[in-house]
Amino acid sequence: VRPATRAGAVTVEAALGKGARAVLVRAPFHPEEHELTWCGEHLCAIDGLAYFGTAVLGQVPTSEAVSLSVMMDGRRIALDTSGMFNPSSPVEDRDLYVWLSDNRDGTWTFRGEFSYGGGTYYGEWIICGNKSLRTIITCLECLSLSQDDFHKPPSQH
Repeated sequence: VRPATRAGAVTVEAALGKGARAVLVRAPFHPEEHELTWCGEHLCAIDGLAYFGTAVLGQVPTSEAVSLSVMMDGRRIALDTSGMFNPSSPVEDRDLYVWLSDNRDGTWTFRGEFSYGGGTYYGEWIICGNKSLRTIITCLECLSLSQDDFHKPPSQH
């Protein structure tokens, strides 16, 4: 863990094998820097989007994912982090709980599990060249795959 450029931000990294690594920059959440949509006393959306990462639906997050990227073959591939808050690892001895699978067709699948207490959520991105597309962001309870299947490479489902 090392400090990042934004005030209070930290950068965490995880080795992904074959020289690749994931890099997450997370920072304290400052509500005044975002458009918050309230439904009565509950927070419904942040910046007009559904959000993930709070243990109780409607809570204001304490941190946000500023950026998430995969470094491979000397390239930095940026991943969409919209809606990702409190992006900590659900595994106590890891800074990030992520993995990368070679789809053997020129694309890669990057998956991650993020949590802050009870607010566990999953993300999946497809990487092709220098581009990525997030294909899943969902809560643990909403995942259409079993948790075990989510941790397997897509070719093993």
